[in-house]
Amino acid sequence: MAKTVTLEALRQTVLDRDALLSDRMVSVKSLFMDPDQPGRMVLRNQGRDEDESFVMNSRVYGQLPQITYGLPGSYVKKLIDGDHPDPDLAARNFNYWVDCSKEREVLVRFKQEKDGSRTIRALKPGTWNPVPYQDSIDTFITKFGPEHKVGVERFDDTGLVLNFIAKKLDYKTNPKVHDIGKRNDPIEWGFRWSDSDAGVGDITTAPYIRRLICMNGATTMSKGICIRISHSNKESADPMNVQSLIRQSAEMVDGHSTKMSERITDAQGIDLDVDEHGVPQAAMKRLERDLLVTRLQQRHVLEAWDVEQESIPERSLYRLHNAVTRAGTHAEELTPEARLHLQSVGGRMLELSGSSHYWN
Repeated sequence: MAKTVTLEALRQTVLDRDALLSDRMVSVKSLFMDPDQPGRMVLRNQGRDEDESFVMNSRVYGQLPQITYGLPGSYVKKLIDGDHPDPDLAARNFNYWVDCSKEREVLVRFKQEKDGSRTIRALKPGTWNPVPYQDSIDTFITKFGPEHKVGVERFDDTGLVLNFIAKKLDYKTNPKVHDIGKRNDPIEWGFRWSDSDAGVGDITTAPYIRRLICMNGATTMSKGICIRISHSNKESADPMNVQSLIRQSAEMVDGHSTKMSERITDAQGIDLDVDEHGVPQAAMKRLERDLLVTRLQQRHVLEAWDVEQESIPERSLYRLHNAVTRAGTHAEELTPEARLHLQSVGGRMLELSGSSHYWN
């Protein structure tokens, strides 16, 4: 569950973290992976100084094809994450394609560890545009104030994900669903902002809703409301332009709440077909096929489906939506990426709540 902090406190945490980070622009020709030292990258200084060797974060293997032309990413992934990993062969392949590559700049992003050593946390093309977390937080402070509280959904070496709550949704429940209007089922509305200074994903803002009974959260990717800014595009080369886009997206979210209240009402009125065990098999297949919900994620969703029966006895799409977002909020067995994916699936389910035929 997201930890709640003030924007000013988060800003200070980011500044403390920044003190441990550093960058260097190098030539791709200076990079070398020693097959005898798997997991390390050597920066060769070509006779001017001593070579330097650094431990790499495992995510860097996935970034190697971005800096060397021709290196097949799927092959590298197989050599590192496959059933029979072979980091020695991955290193030799990388060195071969470095030799084949033309001269180009590479951004090396370092992190200082507790023992004083530095590790490589990211390797990106020299054209990749860093956007400091502090700049975006300063934008939010200007809009909301330093004491405004936000939910920190994720803050680690991979990325930063924040939930902003703007107001409580005031929506009419579906009159076809018995007794729902008598229940206290408040929902908060806002937006989610995310970024990765380790090069894992774009800068995004998207509408965010949270059900207060269980604190389940969901994001939606509604066209015209969300923004997605690639660190590799021209629009991210201008820091002021990036922050302008973030401000515009945050301001558009409030007006989108009416549409979301309608989608919630639609979801409440869709009864799902279930099997003899009360499982909505057809809808679960939709989640797997169209929304890429894995078997492990499905197991947690079905467990949450049973839990949600207490507050939503109807076998409705709304109940399944809350089961998905419950799993995406509370299932500790799932990785942060898997939980965030389920929260986005929950939002997508609301966007697809216009037809019962789709789900049955």
